[in-house]
Amino acid sequence: MPRLVEETTLPLLFSSLPDIAPSTEAYAEHAQYRRILFNLSTLCVPPPLFETFVIRLSTKLDLICASTTTSSSEQEMNAAYSYFILSSLSNVLTKKVEIGHADIPKYLDRLVPRLYNLFLHAAIRGEQGDTATGVASNPRLIQAGAKVVQQIMQTVPIE
Repeated sequence: MPRLVEETTLPLLFSSLPDIAPSTEAYAEHAQYRRILFNLSTLCVPPPLFETFVIRLSTKLDLICASTTTSSSEQEMNAAYSYFILSSLSNVLTKKVEIGHADIPKYLDRLVPRLYNLFLHAAIRGEQGDTATGVASNPRLIQAGAKVVQQIMQTVPIE
């Protein structure tokens, strides 16, 4: 069964996620990506599937945060979508910690620098006076990213 999920269901779910958030009025599309993220969060707890989950969602996050939208409503929609992506990562990390999976610390090198880069880039753009500082400067998104980083850091053995 897990092989079937990995080969058929996951690619379909991942390909159904948009690269940027749907428009404000696209209620069905918003509900769809939330359902997809929920389903992926449920399926991707095992270590091999979680690795795919992290790669695919962090790539989506990069695409969303790199978009150069100038409209405040588009930025808000992209921030909300990014928030749901980070919340999905956080939810799976919570499940993995509860189960006692030992693969979480490896994401210290794989995911944490990527998240820091997103937020630092947005901060630098803001300091340079760029009016479109980007999605990653949204405070709610920064909090969600910090929670993911914290969850990973808490699983790293003290050395």
